[in-house]
Parts: sequence; structure tokens; C-alpha cells
Amino acid sequence: MKKTIAIAAALSALAAPAFAGDIALTINGVQPEGGKVLVSLQTEEQFMTREYAASDMLDGAQAGTLTTTLKDVPAGEYALSILHDANGDWKMDLSEQYLPQEGWAMSGEVKMNRPPQFSDARFTVQEGAQAVSLDMSYPE
Repeated sequence: MKKTIAIAAALSALAAPAFAGDIALTINGVQPEGGKVLVSLQTEEQFMTREYAASDMLDGAQAGTLTTTLKDVPAGEYALSILHDANGDWKMDLSEQYLPQEGWAMSGEVKMNRPPQFSDARFTVQEGAQAVSLDMSYPE
């Protein structure tokens, strides 16, 4: 009986996610273009889809710096994507050359000469609270 309880306790500990805590996100350089600033925290499987591990929507009429907190994020590898959806169509508008026509930011070292790759955008969420700061890019 004691062995069964010990095994059950061990299995339940394995099944429970390890919560890392909160991510305090600072978004710098927001231009007052209206619409919404969409925040998505994604795993590799969710990357560049409409699925996400955590998200938020902020007012896009404010200029300067926006902040939000993504709460109770499990430890793991993620990418952060920010879209300033000024026209409210819930997607990134692209030019004929497939360059962004709306404000955006992404974690990591994403290259503009090709579609974003999770390997370039990923960062590790570890136990405890952490802060992330991203700078917005807007088309010229």
C-alpha cells in the first residue's frame, strides 16, 4: 500500500507543470497609430500560428512605452511576438516584398531577410519572475 501511494505521488509530481512565474514585459518605441498592440508568447509548436501559451491586448493609441505581465508561465522555451494591429484586421499586413507594414517586435535575433524562425526568436523561461524588454519596429 505504501509503495502504491509513493508511486502515485511520484507520477502526479511528474504530471504537474513547473510554474516559472510571471514575465514582466516592457514594449518600447510604440507609435500612437491606434488599434491594438497584440502580445503572444508561443512555444515552438505554436510559433507563427494563432495559438499561444499566454497573451495580452494593449491600447495602441498610446505612444512610448507599454507594459504588461504574463502570469504563471511554465518553465520552457518560448518566443514573444508583438504586433501593433493599427487597422484591426488581426494579422500582419505585408508589402508586395513581404515586408511588415505595421509595427512589430520579436524576442531574440530575428532576421528581416526571411520569415521568422523559432530558433532565432526563442528564449528560456526559468523559475521565478523575469523581465523582458522589446523594441518596436515600424515601416518607414
